[in-house]
Amino acid sequence: LTFEASVDQATGGGADGFCVAFGQNITPTSLNATDAHFGYYNPAGGPINPDFNQSFGVEFDIFDNTFNPAFISDIAGTDHTAICPNAVPTFPCPGGGPAPISPTTANVKDGLFHDYKIEWCPLDTTMKVYFDGSLRLNSSYDYRRLFTTPSAIHWGISGGTGSFCSNHVVKSIV
Repeated sequence: LTFEASVDQATGGGADGFCVAFGQNITPTSLNATDAHFGYYNPAGGPINPDFNQSFGVEFDIFDNTFNPAFISDIAGTDHTAICPNAVPTFPCPGGGPAPISPTTANVKDGLFHDYKIEWCPLDTTMKVYFDGSLRLNSSYDYRRLFTTPSAIHWGISGGTGSFCSNHVVKSIV
C-alpha cells in the first residue's frame, strides 16, 4: 500500500495524527474513538467497537503524549510511527516500534506531501513501513494470526485531532 500524505500545524503545533487500519470486520462506518485515538484506538485500552477485535493499525502520531502514562508507545518530542494490534495503542507488535516517522527530523508537520509505504511479505511474515523511501519499521510478526479469515481483510485510513488541530491530507493511494 502506497500513498502520499501531508500534515501541518494548523493550531498549537498540530495534533494528533492518522492511522491505516487493517481488519477483518472494519467497515466504512467503523469508529472507535476520536481525538488522540485517530478513530481507531479505544481510550480505555482495547476495542469497545467489535469491528476492531481482529485488526491492527499502523499509526503516524504527530503529537507528544508522553505526559500521559497510558501512551507508552510515544517518543518524547518526536513524531512517530508504530504498529499496534486490536485497537490497543500501548502494546506494539514485535518490531512494530515506536520509531520516528522521519529519519532526519523530529517534526513532519511541514504541510508538504511525503511518500508512505506499508509492505507485507507473507513468506517471511515481515511488515515494513517506509517514509520518503526510508525504512522506519521492520516487524517480524505473522499478522495473519490476528484474523480468522486472513484472505478477507479490509483497510481504511482515519485520523483525529484533540485540543490542537492539523490538516491531514491523503492522496494517490495505490
